[in-house]
Amino acid sequence: MEIENLIKNEIITVNKGIIRRREPVSKLMINPVLKDGTTTVKLNENCIQRIAENCNLPLSAIYLPITFFVPYGLGEGYLFSEKEARVVEIFSIETSFRAGKYWVKNYEINRLIAHYHGCFQRIFIS
Repeated sequence: MEIENLIKNEIITVNKGIIRRREPVSKLMINPVLKDGTTTVKLNENCIQRIAENCNLPLSAIYLPITFFVPYGLGEGYLFSEKEARVVEIFSIETSFRAGKYWVKNYEINRLIAHYHGCFQRIFIS
């Protein structure tokens, strides 16, 4: 039980940096900056441009950052939205639809977060 409490506390600490305010790509093309309370994040403009050029969804319907939910101890995380899964697939990342969620391997999530600053994030869940 003590280890579980430590893990939960660690997850809470890691998740504190999550950006809760999301903006549509149409707005981010004009000003690629998100402000959430005292936090300001400049998003990767190449990512925004790639989404704008390759996604057949209305840019006003795509919100960034896209958030992956990563259960503790699993090698993959998930998205709830088909729209977000379609955006992720623009970056040559395969999603797998299971149990009402779009699953993505953790190494692919890590790659997106590392290469496209601010456009993707993850929340660890226990």
